[in-house]
Amino acid sequence: MKKAFTLFELVLSIVLFGLILGLFSKPLSEFYRVNFKALDNYEEIIELNFLILKVQSILQNCVDIKFSNNNITCFLKDEFIGLEDEPFILNSGLILSKNGDSYSPNSDLKAQLENRKFLFDDNDGILYALKDSKLEKIFVSNDKINVDFNGTFTPLLAEVKIGLENDKLSLILKPKFEDKTSQVGILAQNISLFNIKNETLKICIKTNCLEKRLIL
Repeated sequence: MKKAFTLFELVLSIVLFGLILGLFSKPLSEFYRVNFKALDNYEEIIELNFLILKVQSILQNCVDIKFSNNNITCFLKDEFIGLEDEPFILNSGLILSKNGDSYSPNSDLKAQLENRKFLFDDNDGILYALKDSKLEKIFVSNDKINVDFNGTFTPLLAEVKIGLENDKLSLILKPKFEDKTSQVGILAQNISLFNIKNETLKICIKTNCLEKRLIL
């Protein structure tokens, strides 16, 4: 009888354990599913925050910003600094004329061209400027410059386009502006929405969205 009773206890224990496991397995699975979902949401919200800050940081260095539903275009300012004796901006943003020759005081246009060569493999000897909302070219040869304007202007580095295509948020740089030459980088993937309205940017990753008014 003792052996039979012990066997009965074993069977009963197994049955009870199965019942308890059945009762708790669904709540436990729901608990882990909810927590993993919350973790995914948290990571996506963090990613959205960084992405909006990244876009805003780019635009804060831009002029002539234009918004459309899924795209932003602008001109990226050239604000490189020289570091010889004291820091100074390579391009003063000023063209003057003397005895029929144009010059840019307090500028190092050769160094600016070297930067373009390093960044974009650009050997054209041309700098770009925004003057009275118009794109202008500054031709640099040796110590002389050839331009069609005088006065103050904004030195430009490249045209920028940020846009959504095939769930990817892309950054496109066009260093020669009207030329088709471009450099493309991916800012983020799995983007379901990229929308700008009234200078308010809304970005979504899957079903998680973040909206922020841009400070430009």
